[in-house]
Amino acid sequence: MRYPYLMCLGLSVSLFLACKKEYSKEDTDIITTPPITTLPPVSTATCEYNPYATGNTFDYQYISESNDTSYYNMGVSGDTLIDGNKFAIVSDGYNKQYIRCDNGRYYSFEKGVSQTDYQRPDGLRLFLYDDKEKGATWADTATSVISGKPVVGLLQYTILEKGSTRTVLGQTYTDVIGVKQDAALLIDGKVYPLNTIATYYYAKKVGYIEVIAPTYKISMKSASIK
Repeated sequence: MRYPYLMCLGLSVSLFLACKKEYSKEDTDIITTPPITTLPPVSTATCEYNPYATGNTFDYQYISESNDTSYYNMGVSGDTLIDGNKFAIVSDGYNKQYIRCDNGRYYSFEKGVSQTDYQRPDGLRLFLYDDKEKGATWADTATSVISGKPVVGLLQYTILEKGSTRTVLGQTYTDVIGVKQDAALLIDGKVYPLNTIATYYYAKKVGYIEVIAPTYKISMKSASIK
């Protein structure tokens, strides 16, 4: 199988699939973009949770909802310029992601998609801060058109833990940041909650070490970092 979640990302895929499943859910009152709320930084921004130098490789275990287990590898093949900014190219050999860090803010560039029943423009996702306090939140939106209908994904991120220790497949990591991602869909002026999409864990100088989602789990097996 191919993995729609190379890292913490595959967000647009998640929202597209969720839309198909959740469109019939009871809607809530209309809301706009979730409020952006952050607490004062507790440390200097470092970008040390982004170890994506060319040649670095990462091995992961993937467990599906039915408990099927498989393994895959990610590697950094180089970098590229997007809108004048340098992004690392991270790939599993089939899919590519584009990741960068700027002053403690971590971004993923998502290329647009144009299919018969699904269109999405290029997007830039801010998925992590390394200098925010536990409890800090921020928001984002992802726009698309599904079967001719405009859809806005409302995304909310919350830092659940900061500077913690976490053991993954027998390996203990320190200076871990845990981030929960919640989402909702705004369709025809109505909001359809999707609840928590996933919780992501990042270790300093290692990067993403674990993802826990309702239908899958990804765990780092090993990494080769220069």
